[in-house]
Amino acid sequence: MIIMRIKPLKNGGFLLATAVLACLLILQFSDSAPLKAGSAEFDLELKEIKTFAEAYRVVLDDFADTTQLDPNELMQGAINGMLKTLDDPHTRYLPIKDADQLSLVTRGEFGGIGISIGMQNDLLTVISPLLGTPAWRAGIEAGDVIFTIEGDTTVGITLDEAVGLLRGVPGTQVNIGVARRGYDEIIPIAITREIIQVRSVQYSTIDDIGYIRLSTFSDQSTTELEKAIEALTKQNVTALILDLRLNSGGVLTGAIGISDRFIDSGAIVSIKSRDPRQTKTYAASKNGMTTDLPLVVLVDHGSASASEIVAGAVQDHGRGII
Repeated sequence: MIIMRIKPLKNGGFLLATAVLACLLILQFSDSAPLKAGSAEFDLELKEIKTFAEAYRVVLDDFADTTQLDPNELMQGAINGMLKTLDDPHTRYLPIKDADQLSLVTRGEFGGIGISIGMQNDLLTVISPLLGTPAWRAGIEAGDVIFTIEGDTTVGITLDEAVGLLRGVPGTQVNIGVARRGYDEIIPIAITREIIQVRSVQYSTIDDIGYIRLSTFSDQSTTELEKAIEALTKQNVTALILDLRLNSGGVLTGAIGISDRFIDSGAIVSIKSRDPRQTKTYAASKNGMTTDLPLVVLVDHGSASASEIVAGAVQDHGRGII
């Protein structure tokens, strides 16, 4: 996922954005090699920016009703249109308000019903409910399609619009209609919103085996895992179970940190790109806390993203059984 955080534009904002983008293009080239005068690639990029600037000017000057034009909305529409051509549902533009909401989620505290959702085949689909949240208690299941919100169809809705409708003031109720495999009719479910405080790690023992349940990957997940491992080690456990079922992922740093606590060397995850400057490998840093205890990692159809990174690293290094 690529997250771009851009402040709302006001009059003249486009010229500023264009200048900034041009500067970024220059810096991108200077990172790898001195900028060559007359570079064909650079000239083409500047030409495209000029073309876009001219189209923007024509719209502002010649649209039938210029009083209805909002430069900020035009710019956000242009950015969203550009990203739509990538045909990648994980690459989205987040205005500053939405970026702030995402920051709340990754810090592990936000208001809502407690589900991870995504668009699958253009349908608003539950990836997983978060353990212990209102959605989890209401019986929401991974794979459920949210067909209606407050009686209105979700067909054609964007993911950001759906999130905005599902979140709200704690104590208020949201009514959704769910389509579920094996059921012929839409299932109505009423859920009362709460402040969602996601404690991503829970742990216990099963006889002499340590059990760690990781429900999401937040900025605090690695620290919480370390505390769980320390507590279980003091109880002299002989093996560990890491439960990633229904864990739809989270921040990349969480996935790397969690993997690093079980693996003492080698690559955890790599980013491979056609552009060598964007290729990167994240390796274990010898911070492994439990690199010798037998390990089993539990996954299911709701384990995605960061969960797949952890499970893949454990499997690739022969560190445990998936």
